[in-house]
Amino acid sequence: MFKLIFTLFLIFNLPQLHAQTTTDFNLKIKKIKGNQAQAKWKCKDTYRAYRLQIKSTSAAIWEDKILTTGDHNALINLEPNTKYQVRLAVYKNSNDGVAAYSHVVAFTTDPINEGKQQAKMVDDDIVLQATHSSNQPQIIDLKIDAKNKYFFYRILISQSPTIGFKEVLKTTTTHLSLAPLEANQTYYIKIALSMHENAPIKAYSGIVQIKTGFNIADIKPKSKTKMNR
Repeated sequence: MFKLIFTLFLIFNLPQLHAQTTTDFNLKIKKIKGNQAQAKWKCKDTYRAYRLQIKSTSAAIWEDKILTTGDHNALINLEPNTKYQVRLAVYKNSNDGVAAYSHVVAFTTDPINEGKQQAKMVDDDIVLQATHSSNQPQIIDLKIDAKNKYFFYRILISQSPTIGFKEVLKTTTTHLSLAPLEANQTYYIKIALSMHENAPIKAYSGIVQIKTGFNIADIKPKSKTKMNR
């Protein structure tokens, strides 16, 4: 009876037990950048299909990447300056279960310099105009001409031309106004462009510089000084 039970256990669990074995498939991670990397491996001819699995070191669940029959694959949409673990699941045939796993390989993505990264993505076709609102020099009117290439806009503003840009508004409108800003201050404005709200940012506009003025009501007349005769 015990022998029968043990035999049945092996029949139903042998594939899973076999899939847990680790083998050196010469898995290497190269060309590591802020949000992507390249994985390459070398396997025996007994395997016909491969799938990368990846997770951050703080995560518990492996994320499956696309099944491939090649010997390399790109890892994209990674988080900058993050530690990751990668392993390779191998299959004897694409329709079979996992035959084995590679050893786990760890790597860390590079940090991204936000200013340099965004500078490479500037779309020179996009026209952004900023003007003072009529009779309200502390309100900035914006006009966006995206040439029908993008349809969702994130308004970013800073008081420095290179750092500190903060998102202040998300919109699909091409004519809009920014609420009253501080008087007599220089601002730098640019637009992050995408196809829709949940889509990734595809490009940025160039940076527009504008200085706010004073409201007439805020300017107090100078008091006249009496002159001694």
